[in-house]
Amino acid sequence: MFNNSSGFQIHGGQYINVSGDNVNHRSGETGIQILHRVVALEALHDSAESFPQPQCHPETRTKMLDGLYQWATGDYISCSIRWLHGPAGAGKSAIMQTLCQRLKEAGRLGGAFFFKRGHTTRGNAKVLFATLAYQLALHPNRQLNAPISESAETDPSVVGRGMDVQLRSLIVEPCKSFRDPSPLVLLIDGLDECEGIIFSRKFCG
Repeated sequence: MFNNSSGFQIHGGQYINVSGDNVNHRSGETGIQILHRVVALEALHDSAESFPQPQCHPETRTKMLDGLYQWATGDYISCSIRWLHGPAGAGKSAIMQTLCQRLKEAGRLGGAFFFKRGHTTRGNAKVLFATLAYQLALHPNRQLNAPISESAETDPSVVGRGMDVQLRSLIVEPCKSFRDPSPLVLLIDGLDECEGIIFSRKFCG
């Protein structure tokens, strides 16, 4: 056994992180277990922390919700990214929660992440893509379970790497094997509440 002041130990060839922010592999873990240890469960659309989730009242925002749902589930769309924007307090999160539920019932929700300013896990994007990948892997059709799990098992450190590495290794590459004609939808709410990262992408409206 090797031990030093940093808190890292090696037992019989197995590397263990006793303290600190690094995430390391535990012998015998599956890729899903590796992801489960780091995902922001509080950021899921149906998390216990935010229960009851805010949703649109029945018969309200129907035109907007129908438009978003048709865009998300349509066979032919001109853009694969859509940006819902509006002033604070306009009800964007309620719309996203309601849309999540509709997509889940239709089997089309791949995953969601709801940011919350100042929150330990929801206030930043450190595990954004790991959290989305975890949900994709557990989708009922199970098509992405094996490739995502294999990626995490091959390189367990990916969950502590940069966002570009997580996106490429846990989502982009595994999704190349996805053969379902009905794409899964990923929803991200509250980008303006994400601390420490500036999102400078061109979104389609």
